[in-house]
Amino acid sequence: MLEALKKPEKPSWRPLGELAELFSGLPLHRKRALAGMAAPVVQVGDLQGAEDPEWRLGRVSVPDLGRHRRFHLRAGDVAIATKGAGFRTALVPARWAGAILTGNLIGIRARGEVLPELLHAWLSGEETRWLLESRATGSRLLNISLKSITEVPVPVLPMAEQERLAELLRASREQSEQALLASRLRTRISQKIVADALRGAESSDIGGNRS
Repeated sequence: MLEALKKPEKPSWRPLGELAELFSGLPLHRKRALAGMAAPVVQVGDLQGAEDPEWRLGRVSVPDLGRHRRFHLRAGDVAIATKGAGFRTALVPARWAGAILTGNLIGIRARGEVLPELLHAWLSGEETRWLLESRATGSRLLNISLKSITEVPVPVLPMAEQERLAELLRASREQSEQALLASRLRTRISQKIVADALRGAESSDIGGNRS
């Protein structure tokens, strides 16, 4: 009982660069003219699909694929766009493991002191977005450097508290994905029912005209 009444411990604050490995994406514009093996790639536009189970990554021919292992993503990595308003982020799902991170993105791989779910939640929050925008360069198109991202302060909670919060985030994400799939299924079923009804009405009308 006394344990449950204890106030949560205040987090310690550490720069992101101490808590995670950061790496820039592979600049594909330098590779497109060369022949190679087709590989799935994560580009800026894909970040919005990280929580969509039906999202399909594009594939690009990458020469000397084996030499680019450092750009391969793992489940639980965080990807962040380095250009544009908001600096969109995504938590890499298991189905994207092995895909290549491309240019204008930075990969963030937690070293174990902060769970990936909490790292993503912090980096995608309003406070961090404001901080990144304040450190960005450019007037029309904001741009943030890898060095600036490594300096972002990150709260580090006790691991037991992290596990509790991460479980909440995992459950929420799973429920959101299931709800999205269910909604799409209802839409497809409804469209098929309507299409079948319309085709039936059209056939009856055509048959009636012929008689």
